[in-house]
Amino acid sequence: MQGPQYIDDGISLRDLIGKILFMFRELLKQWKWILITCVIMVVLAWFYVSSRDDRYLATTTFMLANAGSSGLSPYLSMAFQLGVVPIPNLDERKMLTILESQRVIKSALMTEVVIGEEKDFLANHYIDIYKMHDRWKKIKELKDFYFIHDFNNLNRTEQGALNSIYGTVSKDLMNIDNSRDGIMSVTVLSIDEEFSKYLTDFMIDAVTEYYVSHATQRGRETVNVLEAREDSVKSALAVAEIVWARWKDQSHGLVFDQAKVQEVKLRRNMEVLSTMYKEIVKNLEVARFNLLNETPIVQIIDSPKFPLPLLQMGYIKMLVIAIFLGGVLSSGVVIVRRIVLDALK
Repeated sequence: MQGPQYIDDGISLRDLIGKILFMFRELLKQWKWILITCVIMVVLAWFYVSSRDDRYLATTTFMLANAGSSGLSPYLSMAFQLGVVPIPNLDERKMLTILESQRVIKSALMTEVVIGEEKDFLANHYIDIYKMHDRWKKIKELKDFYFIHDFNNLNRTEQGALNSIYGTVSKDLMNIDNSRDGIMSVTVLSIDEEFSKYLTDFMIDAVTEYYVSHATQRGRETVNVLEAREDSVKSALAVAEIVWARWKDQSHGLVFDQAKVQEVKLRRNMEVLSTMYKEIVKNLEVARFNLLNETPIVQIIDSPKFPLPLLQMGYIKMLVIAIFLGGVLSSGVVIVRRIVLDALK
């Protein structure tokens, strides 16, 4: 009785080397097609580089320097200080969220600036720089469109156009990053040097104004209430002092029992107002100090300066990439074609 026979369907090293050599010879036979493909890729790459506009890079790095503005409870703050709980970068996260918001970017785009000796909204400069009228030519409302109202008074058409510009700018021209050490950066890459710089600057200005206003809102409201209270009490105290002085002048130093009651009322009223005024002044000074202590400071580390760095795609680099892609693509087609033909035999 014969045992089972096993057939070795594997491929030997010799066969593998033979197949590789066979494919290599096939590539050499088709060298003309491979060369033609590489030439076509080089020509396409040259047209791509020639038609592509140079881009200018503007980067601003900054950090927050503030104390006590995170709004945390005393117990949680103590836990952070003792190392029980890791300290979260709440302020940096808030700043980045605000920086990426539509309000900040749109506010920056609707800031007036002089570019090319013409003062206009930055969004209108964007329309000219990127030839947005060519893209909007099929939209009747946007034919020959330019912004004429400021950010807070935009009409429906202007809101729609600004939304379109915002989407392109935030997606294609901007990058916002935050490193582990709390240093944040805003980068704008556009085909116009002045646009790149001014958009970066205006975004930092807008986010600083909004963030500081938001972080100090409660403290400012407290100061405003105390200042209004101080003015009213001070006026009332001045009136009470005048009434007391008149009463003293009219009495000529002769005080009868019935008049003593009036004297006590006037003096008591003046003393109460004086005490209230002193307390309000003290609380107002404390509130102002707390407001100053809680106000975050945005420290600019680096800001873009003219001339900005120019980013270009080098012809040599693009040539190498084109030759590599052309060679890989054409070689792959030749090999697949050879395998298919062998399989059909």
